Amino acid sequence: TKDIYGNMNTFLNKRNIYGIGDVKQVDLEKYQRVVYLDAAASFSFPNNNILNTLEQTYYKKSSFEFRDIFTVYEFETK
Repeated sequence: TKDIYGNMNTFLNKRNIYGIGDVKQVDLEKYQRVVYLDAAASFSFPNNNILNTLEQTYYKKSSFEFRDIFTVYEFETK
């Protein structure tokens, strides 16, 4: 358990979970399905182009807003 907390990014990345501030930080071509948790990314990382790129690359299957600043999007290949 201590290894998980000490190496959280490595642990999450092995499970294809990435914390990113810019869409260029992940290779989208590898994924048929993407779940994106937007926590006010446009405010925290202006011009990050994450949501725009996902909407151009994938079909938006669903979205859910909660707690004022959070939106979860589910995308699939077109």
